[in-house]
Amino acid sequence: MNACHRSLSHWFALCLLSALPTLVFADAPPGERPAQVLIGGVPFISIAEGSALEAWGQFWTPSSRAAHMMAFRYCQPEAKTWDDYRKATDEQKGSLQEKCGNAKGLDDLRALLSAGNPVIVVTASTPYAHELYYTFEMLLRAGAQLGVKLQDLDAKDYSSRILGRMVGLDVQRKIGERIPMNPLHELATRCERVVVGLDPTRRVVIVHDPAFGPAWEVPYDDFERMWSAADRMYCVRAPKDGARPSVTAASAYLPRTPDQRATECYLYGYSLAATGKAAEADERYRAGLSLEGLSAGYRFILLQERGFLAYRRKRGEEAVALLRQATEQIPQAPGPWFLMAQICRETGAAGGKSAADEFQRTADKLAGDQAGLQAGSKAFPDNLVSSAPSMSLIPGPAPK
Repeated sequence: MNACHRSLSHWFALCLLSALPTLVFADAPPGERPAQVLIGGVPFISIAEGSALEAWGQFWTPSSRAAHMMAFRYCQPEAKTWDDYRKATDEQKGSLQEKCGNAKGLDDLRALLSAGNPVIVVTASTPYAHELYYTFEMLLRAGAQLGVKLQDLDAKDYSSRILGRMVGLDVQRKIGERIPMNPLHELATRCERVVVGLDPTRRVVIVHDPAFGPAWEVPYDDFERMWSAADRMYCVRAPKDGARPSVTAASAYLPRTPDQRATECYLYGYSLAATGKAAEADERYRAGLSLEGLSAGYRFILLQERGFLAYRRKRGEEAVALLRQATEQIPQAPGPWFLMAQICRETGAAGGKSAADEFQRTADKLAGDQAGLQAGSKAFPDNLVSSAPSMSLIPGPAPK
């Protein structure tokens, strides 16, 4: 992904305080690991905050920066910068020790959590798809044999491409068979999250996701699909002296906000649309729009995506109606007007050419109003790093 696409990945729900047992801060004896584990007090850092961090690795995605800083600040709450992180993680002089590797499964994850440490994991963005690293897309365009053809991906891509090209995890595996690495390990598109708990009774993994919010409850099956796609990579950082943070009332995790929940709906819907599952994608977008307290920015982006989806499904009138609703959320945004003009020219919807000309004039006027664009961009949620470019740009239709 380019700079506007490095998000992803997206990113949580109930506090769970009364439902879970006392935290375990020492290595649990074999065979006596608690059925439920929840580590309290792990700070949450959003993807927007991660994007603002001055990472010492310039190619680290915002989710990677945020995830590592969450685990770091759990050990050293006073830490603020990446310079602090560098010093603390210095192998010889740092105060933290590192354990990284590839787990065998959820039992390994439970053992790591039972020792009292949050676990950084590398996963796919969603259980359905992950961003295709742009270098691989360029190679495919050049005719490289990577186990898949670009035209086959285009044929079932119903997404707007605002977040870049996402492809199914099966496609990622095929590419990985042709190159000497798993594509999901690529630093420029890596999705990292922090596991803070696990509940076998309800079969959920509790995750701090920089985009989706704190204490996101992920069903076992979904988590396993995402984690195994990245070879179950993990990393734990713990104090060398064995000290543990004190657990206080501040250890409670806030419920996710409506916009954080909408991020999940949006990214899941987008990944489903990108892999040809149009009906399932629309269900996710509708679920996001039904959330009480949703911001205008998220209503805009969900309606715009639904409009593009309807267009790709050859439902011109429906697409225009949805895009008109999007314009009511952020009137300064030219993107929906450009797309409505294109739809009317191509399909004859909503009056055909005359409507297309009117929509085009409106789009051109809005695109030239820099003050309006700047004002409109403030309505976007800050947990979608790529949202600002979608104010003025919307990709053309995927090749047919």
